[in-house]
Order: sequence, then structure tokens, then C-alpha cells
Amino acid sequence: MEAFLNAIRRGAAGMDQQMGQPRFAIVASVDPANYAAKVLLQPEGVLSGWLPILSQWVGAGWGMVAPPQPGDQVLVLSHLGHADHGVIVGRAFSLADPAPAAPAGELWLVHASGSFLKLHNDGTIEGKAAQWNLTGNMVLTGNLNVTGNIESVGDITDQNGTHGTLAGFRTIYDEHVHNGVQSGTFDTDPPTPQV
Repeated sequence: MEAFLNAIRRGAAGMDQQMGQPRFAIVASVDPANYAAKVLLQPEGVLSGWLPILSQWVGAGWGMVAPPQPGDQVLVLSHLGHADHGVIVGRAFSLADPAPAAPAGELWLVHASGSFLKLHNDGTIEGKAAQWNLTGNMVLTGNLNVTGNIESVGDITDQNGTHGTLAGFRTIYDEHVHNGVQSGTFDTDPPTPQV
């Protein structure tokens, strides 16, 4: 009876060997067009075939993409233990590539260039980039504080256009004259046209 049970155990152990085990790997090359990568499985350094990279959000020509770079550490799940039939689940920080020090509960997107977008626990959003390129209409509810210059290709209005446009104001201002100018501390006549 013991020999029979040992035979069953050996058969089960053989089946266990066929199951895919999670493995860490180092990215060797990336194919952004197909969202796939070849990896060196660790610790042996065996090169895989092209493995798909999982994403949280996918569609036909849209979704969330952040392809790994060669040298990144990733986690691979393989089907039946075969390195060419696996999928890259995600990346892992390491001693060589430490994580940004985000407080618990916050969401940070930090790029190697120094650009970032941070959703803080207090409800504020912080961002930094060399340049922000936005297309489409933008509606802002609240105050706007600018510490630099404002440049506009179009015209500027305030209070929903109640007082006209800045270009209209500038035209009237540039054309106005003051009559009754005298030397000294006298008042002039009201400007014409009126601003």
C-alpha cells in the first residue's frame, strides 16, 4: 500500500512541476507596438520569447500603457512552466530602482524626467512638467493664481463678456484723448471716447 501511495505522490509532484510558477525576470527588449517584451528569467538568465504585458485598462487603440524599459525587474507568470507561454504581470521596485516615497493612500505618477502628477490625501493635486499641452475646452470653477505671464492667441473676456473684450477695451483706450489739458495740477476734461 505504501508503494501505491508513493506512486501517487510522485505523480502529483510531477504535475506540480508542470504548473507555472511566478518568476522574477529582467526586461531584455521591448516591442511597444505589440505591448510585449522579452525577459531574462531569474536566476538562470534564460531568455524568453515575446511575452504580452498586462494592463489595467485596454481597448482597440486606447488604454493605459507604460511599457517597461530594458533592465526593469518584472514578475512573469508562465503557463505550464514554459517561459515562452507566459505573461508579464507587472514591474517591481528594487534596491537598484527604489520607489518614490509616496505617503500611504496617495497616488503618484512620477517620471524619470522629473515630471509628476500627485493626488494627495488632503484632496489637492500637484503637478509639474516642463510644458503642459492640453487640447479642448477647459472649465475652471474657482480662482486662478498665476505667478508667470499669460499669453493668449485669442481674445480675453471677463464676467461672461458683460464688459466686452480686452481687445475692445484696448482699442478704445488707445484712441481716447483728453481735452482741456493745462499745465499745473488742473483736471482734464473727461476722455473721449469714454472707456
